[in-house]
Amino acid sequence: MTLQNDVASFRQEVESDFPTPSTMDAWAFLVTEVAEIGDALIRNGFGSMKYLRGTRNPKRVEEEVGDAVLMLATLANLTNIDMEVALRLANERDQKTRSIMERWALLVIRTATVGDLLIDSWLIKSAFGVAYRELQELADALGIDLQEALKGSIAKIKCRVAIRRREETETTHAR
Repeated sequence: MTLQNDVASFRQEVESDFPTPSTMDAWAFLVTEVAEIGDALIRNGFGSMKYLRGTRNPKRVEEEVGDAVLMLATLANLTNIDMEVALRLANERDQKTRSIMERWALLVIRTATVGDLLIDSWLIKSAFGVAYRELQELADALGIDLQEALKGSIAKIKCRVAIRRREETETTHAR
C-alpha cells in the first residue's frame, strides 16, 4: 500500500472527528509542517544558528516529517495527483548531493511552489513530484522512514480522536 492510500484510508476512518481540510487549508498545513521540520532540525543541531538550539529530540524531526508527508499526501489526494507518478517525473531531472539544510530549504521552496500552482493544474503534478522528492531525500538523509513517520502521525491523531470520543461519551453519560 502506498503512503497516499494509507492517508486516504486514515482520512476515511476519522473523517467525522478529524475532517479532511480543503485544498488550500491542506496546503497551509503543509507549509506549517515544513516550517516545523526546519525548527526541529535547527534545535537538533543542523544548520548554523547555534543560539536557537534547544534540547535535542531526534524523534521530533521524525514526527514533523511524518506530519508533512501526511499533509502532502492529503493534498495530493484532494487534487487527484498520484504522488508516485509525480515523483517519477521529478526524478527524471538531474540530482546533486545536498546538505540536510539545503534539502530543507528546497522543500520550503517546493512547498510554496505547490501553493502557487494549485490554480494551474497542468504544472502541479511536477511541483508535487519535486516536493515529494525533496521530502523523501530529506527523510533519507536523516535516516527517517517516511512510512514509519506517517504511521506515527496517524497514530498520534487517532489517539487524539479516541480521547475526544471518550470525553464526549463520558460527558453524555454524566448528564
